[in-house]
Amino acid sequence: MSKNSFQQLGGDLKGMNAERFKGVLKSLGSFLYYTHGNPFYKELWYNWKAGVTVSLVSVPLSISLAIAGGASPVNGIVTAFWAGIISAMAGGSHYNVVGPTGALSGVLNDVANEYADFAADALSFLAIYAGFLVLLVWFFKIDAYVMFIPGSVIHGFTVGVAFIIALNQLNAVLGIPSCQGVDDNEICVTPAHGLVSNVVEHIVHIQGANPWAIGLFVVSLTTLLLLARKWPKVPWAIIISIIGIVIGFLVEEGHLGPVYLTTLDKKYKDLDLTLVKFVSPRLELFSAGMVMSAVGVAFIAILETLISARIADDMTKTSHTQPREGLATGIANIMCGLFGGIPATAALARTALNIKSGATSRYAGIINCISLLLISFALLWAFKFIPMPTIGSLLVMVAVRMVAVDHMKHMWKYDKVSFTVSILTAVVCAVEDTMMGIVFGAVVSLLILSSNIAPGHSDLQLNRGNQVLSHIDLVKFDAEMTALGPKAALGPDDVEMASSLNSNADGASDPVSVARQQLLDSAGPETAGDGNDSFGDTLIYRLVGQMTYINGASHVLHVKNYCLRPTIKTAIISFRHLWYMDVDGVECLEQMVHALQHHKINVVFCGIARGNVLKALEKHPFFQKLKNDSLVYDTYAQALAGINHSSGDQALSASSASADVKPDAADPFATE
Repeated sequence: MSKNSFQQLGGDLKGMNAERFKGVLKSLGSFLYYTHGNPFYKELWYNWKAGVTVSLVSVPLSISLAIAGGASPVNGIVTAFWAGIISAMAGGSHYNVVGPTGALSGVLNDVANEYADFAADALSFLAIYAGFLVLLVWFFKIDAYVMFIPGSVIHGFTVGVAFIIALNQLNAVLGIPSCQGVDDNEICVTPAHGLVSNVVEHIVHIQGANPWAIGLFVVSLTTLLLLARKWPKVPWAIIISIIGIVIGFLVEEGHLGPVYLTTLDKKYKDLDLTLVKFVSPRLELFSAGMVMSAVGVAFIAILETLISARIADDMTKTSHTQPREGLATGIANIMCGLFGGIPATAALARTALNIKSGATSRYAGIINCISLLLISFALLWAFKFIPMPTIGSLLVMVAVRMVAVDHMKHMWKYDKVSFTVSILTAVVCAVEDTMMGIVFGAVVSLLILSSNIAPGHSDLQLNRGNQVLSHIDLVKFDAEMTALGPKAALGPDDVEMASSLNSNADGASDPVSVARQQLLDSAGPETAGDGNDSFGDTLIYRLVGQMTYINGASHVLHVKNYCLRPTIKTAIISFRHLWYMDVDGVECLEQMVHALQHHKINVVFCGIARGNVLKALEKHPFFQKLKNDSLVYDTYAQALAGINHSSGDQALSASSASADVKPDAADPFATE
């Protein structure tokens, strides 16, 4: 690319993004007075209930999810406020609720363990890194490509993260103290890096478990599971948190005798809420490892936010603005990092609760953040008494709700390959690394897709003049040849095509030719003779779908195995149903053309309707030669008419085409 091209590209990007940014600023200036055509005071009245309801749920969840990610409870509150209010004001969705989420917990926990001595600063820097990466994705308009990840991989990732969240609560559930600051003769656990190591460490020291902690966890989780199923609209997380606070307060005051429980105040000493707490830059945080973790966070943040926005659109019959949502996500993460928060993304459950509680605009999100802040400042002293088993029950409940059981059952019933990919992705996410799990699942899915499209989908038709002799799907034909046997079941068209395409002109005895001969023998001796006058003279090869490096070679084999008959004088290659072709596909097409021409078969192109296919072809000499010889037609009918008005070995001419010559009415290509 030349210097001028780069300058032009830069100017175009600058112009496009300037307009997009102006749109954001314009909307920010106008939404404070009117939203959905209503004055702002009416919007406040319509949305206060939804905002307050979501904030009551967000406080305990933000605290719990921050802990799940290796941060402190205060980090969760700071993140929920800054990310929530920025996204509510600048985002492209009126309903998304942004804050700490379970989807990010796996990556955050890995970073917190790696930089355990200054985990809070590391997670804040991670948010800044991820925010800038999200802005780059927004600037270059590539956020849509994130949605190309298969659903099986997304569900597998979600299941893996759910296991990480649930199993990381073993310490809270079992109540085994950490080895830091305890007596040498006391049973304790040493924090282990990795989910499996952490589970093994707790199993080895299970004799040090606190029965009171286990009992409280079991009762809390059972209550959440049963009551949430019976009365799903009741915010049970709030009720369980309040009950936990009461129990924790009674334990701290010594009113429950021998009962001992670890509370937030005992585990996290500094619980003073500060909205602005600038992080301290450390040399260790400027590393390739942090950048790679930030890539994972940015990817998950964009994916979760866009999925949540689409779900909100389906629930409200509205439409979000995707570029604005990406921009707001990037800015929100940067601000969270600067002010001492952690990475954030849209929370699907809280977004759904926002809508079900009556939200009509982005004002519900703003009210949610303000209410959350007021509750935190007023009641953080009370939240200090929440026992860790109660926090564990809330997080396990979050993990349970993350698993889409109905969808997993659907995949098991209808697509076991996708189910297997989903399970393998979950295992890699849980055992190794969440980002590695996504990459693993995406690569496996790509390989499966490649194997499915590798056969090169195409239709083959044999004509004598305008009369259609036979028509066959070559993928199906190949599959039948693969399963050859004395009782091969063939339809009439397959038998006729098999007899017509007995062998290639060279009579090669390669394995495919042997298989073809077996197919002919199974069809009966009366159909397998050579020199039959019923053989066609025109072959139509229709390319279907795409022709790329994945399936181009199979098209070449199709031509060599089925099309090189001495009776065939002309081959029409139809591009009408080809929607994409890459440079490898063009090279394979050139091999097909040369193979046909080498056997004295005239080659004609028709139906190149799509610009990207024409663009891929027009720079190659073999295509230009066909075009100069007037062997490239707009439609199949024109190509057939041109062939029927030519004779012998004379060059075919488009000017000889006549409207009086029409294809056979039974010709499936006639409408092209």
